[in-house]
Amino acid sequence: MNQIVEKHKSGLKGVLMKKSAVLFIILIFIFISVPFSGCLSVIEDSGLTGDKNDPYNVAPMQKLYNREHTNVQIRLREIPEQRWSVGVEPSGVLLMTDNAYVPDDYIFNEQGYHKWVFHGAQPGRNATVTFSYDYNGTTVTKHTLTVYVDETDMSLRIYEK
Repeated sequence: MNQIVEKHKSGLKGVLMKKSAVLFIILIFIFISVPFSGCLSVIEDSGLTGDKNDPYNVAPMQKLYNREHTNVQIRLREIPEQRWSVGVEPSGVLLMTDNAYVPDDYIFNEQGYHKWVFHGAQPGRNATVTFSYDYNGTTVTKHTLTVYVDETDMSLRIYEK
């Protein structure tokens, strides 16, 4: 009788160990896949703008909000020997509080990135923000965003055109 109970217990332990191993593998898969699922709100460039010979035809953008969504940090890959130009229309709707180059970053393959931080200044208004650079004597617009400043809590909503 004791042998039957012991066999049953050892069989139950084996089943539980297999289930926990499968659960462990599933958890590892989840932890690995979450960083690649776009949690940083990365917008991929459609590649519709720019010259086919343009080496920077693809410029990924990141939008990082603060907790209240009252400011947003925009990051674009730095382009060697080029400068990003930023235009905000109409003026006064958004305030740019930070404009800096960050030299080394693992996200953009050691090229670094340029960051801008925007705050809403006029509630209930839209602003258009364009990011462009000069390539072979022509201006290439990479991203155009519409930013709406909410009337009640000054939070920002961003739409890419």
